[in-house]
Amino acid sequence: MDNTSNNDKDHYSIKPPVFDGEKFDYWKDRIKSFFLGYDAGLWDMVTVGYTHPVDKDGVKLERNNIDEQQKKDSKNHYK
Repeated sequence: MDNTSNNDKDHYSIKPPVFDGEKFDYWKDRIKSFFLGYDAGLWDMVTVGYTHPVDKDGVKLERNNIDEQQKKDSKNHYK
């Protein structure tokens, strides 16, 4: 089975390991390595959770209403 796929940006990306119900500790190490290899902040989101950007009143902002600084802050939140 091929473990890579060619995407629209014309580069290869590795598919995440799929848990088959056996050898959980092995799969856990592989999925953690997958996320860490892609972006360490992504693994932090898995373990800690995601904090959605909010306005000054505490109301969640829709993605299209977030300004560039808020997008940057959100992206760098877990770095």
